[in-house]
Order: sequence, then C-alpha cells, then structure tokens
Amino acid sequence: MKRSLWDLAVRVCHIFQNAIVTSKARKVLPIDKLEHLKAQLDLVVQADLMAVMEELLARAEPLDSACSSRRSSISSHESFNVLDCGIYRVISRRNSQSDEDSGSLHSQTLSEDERLRELSGHPDEEQADLDSASHASVNMESDRTEPLLPFNISLPFRSTSPRVSLQAVKESVSSFVRKTTEKIGTLHMSPEIRRKLEPTEEERPAEASADGVTQPEEARTEIDHLQPPETAEDGMLLGELKAATMEALLKIQDPQVLFDLETMMNILRVWLGHLEKSLWSKDHPNRCPAESPPDSLQSSADEGDLHMDTADNQESLEVVTALHPTSDGGLDFQLQAPVLLEESLRRDVSRLAMMCLEFRVFSPEAPSYMDVSACRFIQKYFYLLDFKRLKRCIVLSYGDAPGVWSAYLEGLKEVSRSGAEAAAIEKGDLVSAIKALNNMEPWDSPLLLAHVSRIYDKFGEAAARALIKFYPSVLPADVVRICRDNPGHFLAYLDNLIKSKPEEQRLPLLQSLLQPESLKLDWLLLAVTHDAPHPTITADPDGNPRPRSHLFTWGYGQLISLLIKLPSDFATKEKMLEICKTFGYWPGYIALCLQLEKRYEALTHIVYLDDMQLLDEKNGLLPETMVEWKYIVHLSQNQHHSTANGEASSASHYDYTNCITEENVALLLAKVIGPDRALPYLQDWGVTERFSDRYSKICDVMKVAEKRQRALIQSMLERCERFLWSQQV
Repeated sequence: MKRSLWDLAVRVCHIFQNAIVTSKARKVLPIDKLEHLKAQLDLVVQADLMAVMEELLARAEPLDSACSSRRSSISSHESFNVLDCGIYRVISRRNSQSDEDSGSLHSQTLSEDERLRELSGHPDEEQADLDSASHASVNMESDRTEPLLPFNISLPFRSTSPRVSLQAVKESVSSFVRKTTEKIGTLHMSPEIRRKLEPTEEERPAEASADGVTQPEEARTEIDHLQPPETAEDGMLLGELKAATMEALLKIQDPQVLFDLETMMNILRVWLGHLEKSLWSKDHPNRCPAESPPDSLQSSADEGDLHMDTADNQESLEVVTALHPTSDGGLDFQLQAPVLLEESLRRDVSRLAMMCLEFRVFSPEAPSYMDVSACRFIQKYFYLLDFKRLKRCIVLSYGDAPGVWSAYLEGLKEVSRSGAEAAAIEKGDLVSAIKALNNMEPWDSPLLLAHVSRIYDKFGEAAARALIKFYPSVLPADVVRICRDNPGHFLAYLDNLIKSKPEEQRLPLLQSLLQPESLKLDWLLLAVTHDAPHPTITADPDGNPRPRSHLFTWGYGQLISLLIKLPSDFATKEKMLEICKTFGYWPGYIALCLQLEKRYEALTHIVYLDDMQLLDEKNGLLPETMVEWKYIVHLSQNQHHSTANGEASSASHYDYTNCITEENVALLLAKVIGPDRALPYLQDWGVTERFSDRYSKICDVMKVAEKRQRALIQSMLERCERFLWSQQV
C-alpha cells in the first residue's frame, strides 16, 4: 500500500484474510485503511478485487479484543451446537445405521420414536425433499438383496437399500454443512456490520411474497446502492438470462458449433435477445413493448445446434439488435448495469457480449451500417465489455472502421472522467500532465489510453512527441489512431521513439513495431511526404534525378534509411523502390537497387546525380567488372555538369574534380587496378584522346607512389626475414 500497488495489496489481503479479519489486526490495519484501499480500485475494471474487499470488510472485527473474544467463543459454541443438532437430525431423519454400530441397534430402536417426535416439531423444505428422495430410493431398490449386511433381521425403521440411504445421507450432510457455514459466518459478524446489513423498517419492501410473508432485503454492497431495487419481475428476467447464458455457453463449446459460423451466430443472436429483454425491457426508451426473445433456446439435451423457427422470430431479433441513436446525436455510454448482476453471471455475460461484437451478430449485411451498429453496441453494453479484449477486437476486426475506435476511446474517457489524472491534465501544463500519468497504476491500464488522448487533444504535436515515455503501455498503433487527423504528428512520435534508443537497438525495435508487414509501406510513404523536398526539385520532367539532388535534407531521412534496411520480400522491396523514385529519395533508391541486384539502374542514376563520392563501396556503388566500368565511362560522355544548387555553371573557376566525367572515371579506374593496367582498357574504349594533362600528371604521381609502396613493402619483408633468422639462430 505504501508503494501504491493496490491490486497486489488486495490479493495479499485475500490470501491472509483469516488473519486480517481478527480484532488484533486492527492495530496495524484499521478499518479506514481497508476502506482507503477499496476506494483505490476501479469499479469496472477491477470488479473481482472490489468483491474481495467488500467481503473482507464485512468480516473485519473492530478493535475490541474483549468483545471479539467473547463473541468468538459464543459463536463457536453456537456453531458446534447447530452442527451437532443438524447432524443428529439428518441421521435420525434418514434412519441410517452403519455396520460398525450394529451392537447398539437396540438402543437406537428405543430412541427412534423420540427422534421422530423431535423432527416433527422442526419441519422445513429439506425434510420434504429428503423424504421424497428416500421414498423413491425405497421403491427402486425394493427388489434388491442386501449382501452387505452380515445378518438378516427385519428392521421396520431401516430402508431396504443401505447403499441408497447412505448416498442420501451424504447429500443431506453436504447441504446442511453448506447452510451451517453460512450460519457460522453470520454469527461471526460484528454488531456494527450486522446493523448495517439489516434494513430498517422503512427500507423493507412493502410487497409480500407468494405465501404472504414479507421477505427482508439482502445485504448490498456499495455498487448495489447504485443499482435500482430488484423486483420480482427483474428476478424472473435475470433467471431467464442466467439459464439462456448457461445454455449458450454449453452450445458454443461443441466442436461442431465452433467450426460452423452460421450456427454460432444464431446462438449468439438468440442469446442477445434474452440480454435485451432482461436488461432493457423497462429502462430502454426505444424498446418495442411487443418484442420478446425467441424460445428456441429451450431445446432438448441431445440437440447439438440451434435453429430459428419462423420468420417472425428473425424479424423480432432484428428489432432487438437494432440500436437507436440518441436524440442529441452524441454518444451516451452505459457505464452501469440497469439491474444488479452476480459476479459469475457478469463474467459469462461479458464473454458472450464480446463474442457478439467479434462475430458481428448485430449488424446487417450492408457494410455501411456495420460501423454504426458496432458503435451503438459498444456504448450500450460498455459496462459488460473487457476493455483489453475490446481493443484487440477493434484492431483485428474493425481496423477499417475508425468510428468504432473513436467510440471505444470516448467510452474510456467517460469511465476515467472523474479521476485525479483527468483533473491534472485539465488544469496543468504538459510537463505536469505527463508527470501525473507516470505514476498511474497499473501500468498497462486501458484507461491510460484515454488520458493520453486528452493530453494530445490539448497540447497537439508537442504531446505526441512526449508520448514515448509511455511505451510500451501505449504502442505506435494506438498513437497512429489518436493522431488520425494529423499523420505528421504520429511521424514525429515514431521518429522520437526510434532515436530514444541506442544505435544498435533501433533496427530491431522498428522491426518489432512493423506488424503487419504492410505498415512498412505506409510509414515509408508517410516519411517521404513530410518535411521533405518537393519532387519537382529532385527529378526532371522525365523522372531522372537532377544533379546533386541527393544532397537535399530530409527531415526523417534516418527513419527512411532504417525502413529500407529492414528485410522484406521481393514485392515489398519493389514497391519501396517505386516510392523512393516517385518522391526523389535517391539514396534510398540506390540502396534498394543494390538489394534487388539492379546494378545498372543504380549506376545510371549515380551518373545522373553527378557525384563521384557515390562511386564508392561505402557511400554507393563501385563497378566490379570491366563491363560495368565501360558502361559508366560511356554514360559520363553525355553528362551535362551542374553546380550544387542545380544551375548550369559557366564559371571557369568551378571545380569539376568531384563530378562524373570520363577523365575522373578513368582516374578512379587507374586508382583501383593501377595506371599501367588501366591504360590498355581506356585506349580500347577510345577515350584517351580527350584526356587533359591532368590525367597524365596524376598517373605519373600514382606510378611513383606505387613504386615507393612496393619498395617499402620489400624493405619490410626483408627486415622481417632477418628478424626471424636471428631468432632461429
């Protein structure tokens, strides 16, 4: 609790609840601390933990050791009395006798009449059930022998089948132990808690039950007070919903149903009708009073599938599943159930409701209406849906429906509207808002997404760049939906996220985020269209690169380079190559040409770019064969050289040593293979006549340098040889 790990604290309380409920524990954990722990839980997301705390608070004893000790001793005494009396009544009621107690048969026979008189003074429902069961057992087993008895004595108070009687006694004792446990729990309650749970005379219902006796209300928890009082009609409808839910769960577990989509949808559609009737028969203003759920769930036990009986049933189901918009056109989310649902029933109903959304049983065939139907279903049953599973469902099944995601996000905002984080975001600046969310627990709570959306709505692109602090709780797939109207903001977030990692971790991180593979093309297209030079200044009207256009600055060049380096299939690489060519990102185009083994296309574009630095293994491409050298020499003959800013140069002082010309390419060839070996090839290609004196001078320098290098190598080898011989001697 000191570290604000509320869910973990509740689980620890549940494990050690027997020690925590005692009065001695109040010195360390007073009631107010337990109440504070309960107040930190989320009413919707952590409903199971909330139930644990409510049960714990109901059993907790006050700090009064004397009263607690006295109450404990009284309760224990009463418990054993009740247990003793109950077992006595059960055994005497069944008239059972074990073989080990056969010696006391006579004494039991004498006291049988007294026990029967005692039982006649305590009639209850269990007596009638057990007597009927005993009578049926006697009738079924009357013609059987009793080989287990070591004697044959006529016993008028003993049934003819001891095996059946013992089974009935076992069932009776089990039922009685369960009721006794509930009685013991009631006896252990403190007077303060008992007074809270017992309603006053004004709070008791005015209507009477069928037998004319007024029934008191059961104890309710905090969430119960938020629900409307349960009437007899509500109880009947909930009973129908529970039966329909259990039957639907049994049917969908059939393997034949799991692989039959139409049958599965029919089962969910019929169950949805029961859900509508049970939860919205009175409260929903647009509910048709004549509609009723079909009775096709009442099928035989051996029937594996479920069929729609008539066309009228189908029409009524369409009315049930059609959700009407609100009068003001906005989204009105239902955050609480109209009636109280048990925790087990709530879990089962939530599971089936999620399956309805996943199988789209509410939507007609028209795809244009599917988004609206899904949105209305989410807003109407938001209190039943599992937020994490709902998010996965929307990503997988409703990826092309942005309205469904918006409905989910608005629902999360409604749930978290009254939280302290929402108030901090509303009142503070960006730094304080981020700080308020850093301490939010649990770290993967779906409500964090709602707060992140609030921050982005208020602060815009600056907030998007700061959302990297919440990775991996908030993924790029979430941010791209939040920034749907401004894709550039998502690009800024993604670039910041990649740059926040060390150099060696950036490529694996980007690879892990690109799921599915199609995101690679989407993100590449987004990166080359934002904070980038216009395509008209990077390519000529024919689509060829303008000279030195690869030197332009690209805002997301590092992200583009990482996307290109990632492994992909051939088709994806081809599409990436086309994107880079269309928007004039020539460094990426040359790199993709090398990956796709399109060397001649890469050499052609390098010549158009007119930069000798690209003819290098590190920065671009270096010809490997004499055919490639010949190809690039001939391409350079028709090259028109330009200045760095793209304008034609007529200035005599401009340095062309870095441009791709015949002479510069020949010098590069001489540098790679040597001047003497390069000269025959250049003469054969017919380009030596146009060389200037610069070529000859540089070749002479290279020859001298080559001789000196060979002499140096020879000298080093001789010294090494002398050293080795001296060591051998």
